[in-house]
Amino acid sequence: MEDADFDLRRLLGLLQRQLRLILIVLALGVGITALVVFSLTPVYQASALVEVTSRDRNLLDPSGDFDIGASDMARVASELEIMRSDAMMLRVIDKEALTSDAEFGPRLGTIDRLLSFLQIRQPTLPSGEAALRRVLQNLKRAAGVSQVGLSTIVSMSIRSTDRNRAAEIANAWAQAYINAQVTAKIDSTLNARNVLQARLGQTRASMVAAEQSLDTYIDDNVDRIVGETGRSDVADLSGNLHSLIAARSVLSTKFNQAEASLRDKNWELLTNTLQSDALRELQRQRSAAVESLAKAAAGPTVDLRAELANIEERLGRVADGEVADLRRAVTDNQSKETDLRQRLRTAVLSSSLPADMLGEIFEMQQSAELGRQQYQTLLSRTQDLDAQATLQIADSRIISPALAPEQAAFPSTMLSLVGAMIGSLAFGVGLAFLRENLVGGLQTEDQTEAVLKIPVATATPRLSGSAGQGPLAELMLTSPLSQLPEAIRRIRATVDQRLRRFGTQSAGQNDAIVVMVTSATASEGKSTIALALARAYGAAHKSVCLIDCDLRRPSIEAMAGLPSSDRLIKYLDEDEPAIGAAELVVRDKQPGVYVIGAGERADMPTDYLIGGPNFARLLTQARARFDVVILDTPPVGPVTDGLYLAGYADLILFVVMSGRTSQTEARLALAQLRTAYPEDRPILAVLNAQQRASARYKSSYGYSYYSEP
Repeated sequence: MEDADFDLRRLLGLLQRQLRLILIVLALGVGITALVVFSLTPVYQASALVEVTSRDRNLLDPSGDFDIGASDMARVASELEIMRSDAMMLRVIDKEALTSDAEFGPRLGTIDRLLSFLQIRQPTLPSGEAALRRVLQNLKRAAGVSQVGLSTIVSMSIRSTDRNRAAEIANAWAQAYINAQVTAKIDSTLNARNVLQARLGQTRASMVAAEQSLDTYIDDNVDRIVGETGRSDVADLSGNLHSLIAARSVLSTKFNQAEASLRDKNWELLTNTLQSDALRELQRQRSAAVESLAKAAAGPTVDLRAELANIEERLGRVADGEVADLRRAVTDNQSKETDLRQRLRTAVLSSSLPADMLGEIFEMQQSAELGRQQYQTLLSRTQDLDAQATLQIADSRIISPALAPEQAAFPSTMLSLVGAMIGSLAFGVGLAFLRENLVGGLQTEDQTEAVLKIPVATATPRLSGSAGQGPLAELMLTSPLSQLPEAIRRIRATVDQRLRRFGTQSAGQNDAIVVMVTSATASEGKSTIALALARAYGAAHKSVCLIDCDLRRPSIEAMAGLPSSDRLIKYLDEDEPAIGAAELVVRDKQPGVYVIGAGERADMPTDYLIGGPNFARLLTQARARFDVVILDTPPVGPVTDGLYLAGYADLILFVVMSGRTSQTEARLALAQLRTAYPEDRPILAVLNAQQRASARYKSSYGYSYYSEP
């Protein structure tokens, strides 16, 4: 639970430190998204819902309107492909005249407009088949068809910048699909009917030929049949049949002639054909009317023409009756002939015929019977298909026409802004982690230890004023129980523990320890830490010598409130120093602390001074006289002096400014130190001026133990 709380505190601290970056990224992301969303042309989507069923709907056979069930999904998948097919889209293009539509019609693309604007090329709009293909592509990009869940309902959607136009095209698409389904069923039915009609004529001819073959065989063999069987009734039936055939021939000729005369209104020929007294009288009256009309003057012709029309009308009525009677007579004669022929066949078959003749007659009768059955079957099916072709309905149906949408489908303002907010927030947090752990400065002790791969002695708190100002080191004297002095004492304790663990300092050892305080770059507070650490050792009754080795930018004397002197630089520069090392030492305000200052900024290269024999002699004498020697060195990054001094140190304190020291610079400086520093000697990091260090320090005790300075 403590680890979880610790990790949560680390996370919250990171977010607080990088809050400004996160808010900037969030504002930029949401702002750019809002700008893009509100600049886009809204696109509306209208959808029509169509139910696709696996049923063959037939008005003439309601029992066949059933659901197959198992093939529903396969049928829906097939219908989806039909809906999005080019043929279906071309129907919509033609119905809605999309070739001349401003949105779906052929238009210049972005590249073409750019080339035209730059006057590189003057593009032209496509025409003919190319234009139709372009419109088809535009419509297919705007169209969408999808199955609603696992149901048999399909959504047919159209996207357009005009909400009303989107609904119109969606409904036209759905209706075109329904119409195409009906047309396909009609075409399929008519194709089947045409195949049956072609076969029907062949079947009729075969049936008539079979009937005629049987009748001819019986007529040709009547005498033989009578002779073989002694059946005189067969001969009588045959004679009666021939008489009926002859009478039918006469009647048929008379009927055909009368019907043609009536159709042509040849009243004279019609009268002669029918030989009807009523028709003769009417024909006489008509002839008289025609003659009177020809002799009359222009005045009375109107009455004569009306009388003539009346006579012709009565002629037509009487003739219709006479022709109808004649038609009935022909029909009765045909019925009698059919009945008589059937009786003749029955009489022949019931006779004691020779086997060969009986077999031939039976074979021809069966052939004729089968022909009649086939003809009747084909005729019935053909008539059914004719009826079905005019009564076809679609298997699918539109259950919900498309309506003009109120809200745009794209862009979704709320969804886009929420997505941009979430994405920007996630991106901002990611950048915060990246800046915290890879790019930005070091913020926490754990982060410092993880990045630099060295132990962290402590983290000093960020107090009022800069970490490089002298008054902060004065807290060791003026407010020894405040946070900074406590952090410095923690550094002292950690240094002592590390030195004992590494064997550099053992109990009872008289030789002084040398602690080097350095940093990667300038202004990271290393001089303040060095002076404060020296005073912490002095307060612990240790004799301490603090040497300002930063000859290019000395600051210890000013921090400690001591007079400036250039004696150290002269001492190091002379081959035989005129003064002794004891004359360089100045007593600090803290008892037991002595300072060797560097005076003013050196106007010469200082690396040879640090690396010379005089400094080695000075450090040897300091080791012999003091308990602790602290070297305040220049930053390792810009100056090489620290690399020479690293070889003298028993322990190095590497100071990094919280949130400011670059991780790359810190790692590079440490790598340089390790090349000049023995591997068996420790290096400790000090995280300087950490924000809110005091709050964490106080909360670890559960009460405010220390007061702010």
